[in-house]
Amino acid sequence: MNIFMPSNKVLETICWNEKSTKQYTFFPPPYNEPLIIGYFEGLSHQIPSFYKSQFKMDFNLLPGQENFNGQRLVDVFLEAAQNAYAHGNASIRGLNYLILLAEKGICHGFQDWGSFFKRHDIKEKFENKIHPEELNHNIKVEGTAGGRFGLDLIFCGSDKIEIDTKKGILYCVQFIDKMIKQ
Repeated sequence: MNIFMPSNKVLETICWNEKSTKQYTFFPPPYNEPLIIGYFEGLSHQIPSFYKSQFKMDFNLLPGQENFNGQRLVDVFLEAAQNAYAHGNASIRGLNYLILLAEKGICHGFQDWGSFFKRHDIKEKFENKIHPEELNHNIKVEGTAGGRFGLDLIFCGSDKIEIDTKKGILYCVQFIDKMIKQ
C-alpha cells in the first residue's frame, strides 16, 4: 500500500487535527462493483456516526429520519473509482483509496497508477472544474456514467479538487456542512 496525503492547504481547509481520522483501502484488480459498493455503503453509514461522536454534530441517525446526505459521497466515490478502473491502470494494478474525516470536511484520495493525473493541463482543468476537451465526448463504459456527465458528478459533488501531479493522485474535498439535509 502506497501511503499518501493531500497538501497542507487541503488539510487546513478541512481542519485536520487530533480528532480527525484517516483510512487507506486497496481495491485489487479487476473491477469488482459489488465489493466497491459494499465497502462504501458500510463507510457511508459510519461517517455520520463519526461526526456525531467526534465533533458533536447534530446528525439524526434514526431510520427514515436521517439528515445526512450521503448521495454526494456516493457520487464522487463511485464515479472516481469507476474511472480509475475504466481509464487508469487500476484494472491492472488496483486502486489505492484514502479517506480523511476532519472537523470541516471529508477528503477522498484516488491513486489509479495511470498518467492522466500526472499531467499539468489536467491538474489546471480539474482544479478549476473545467472539462478537458478530450473527455467532452460521450464515451460509455459499461457500469459508468461516461463522458461529461461522469465528470459533472465529481465536479458538482466536490467543493474543492486538488491533483498531485508527481504521484498522479486525485483529491476530492467535500465540506461536511453541505452534507446536512435541509
